[in-house]
Amino acid sequence: MTTITQSMDQALGDILLLTVDAMAVGSGTGAESSTATSLANREHKSITGNQNVALIDNPNTGVVELTITIKGGLEVPAGTTITEVAAIVDGETIAVDEFPGVTIEAGDAERFSVPIEATLI
Repeated sequence: MTTITQSMDQALGDILLLTVDAMAVGSGTGAESSTATSLANREHKSITGNQNVALIDNPNTGVVELTITIKGGLEVPAGTTITEVAAIVDGETIAVDEFPGVTIEAGDAERFSVPIEATLI
């Protein structure tokens, strides 16, 4: 068995933060799945350099949180129901989180995230 130290955990988080180049949201089925490998229906994608995308490393918890904030009427049409969010590297989805739908009305902003946790032993 390999034990990951706090230093290794932080290094992995730093690598992930440098590697992810986009986040996207979609309006799939709204049913959680442990086998999803892509968004069912992409509604919006932003690159990590955009102001609405944040990659947050929490080295004390081992969690890297990849977030995207979407505004109704701007990034997606008002009334769009978002049910999935994904992290993307070189055009390929590396992580998907599915959840019950969140409807975004005109002018409303919602933040969606993909938390990625390295388990420390």
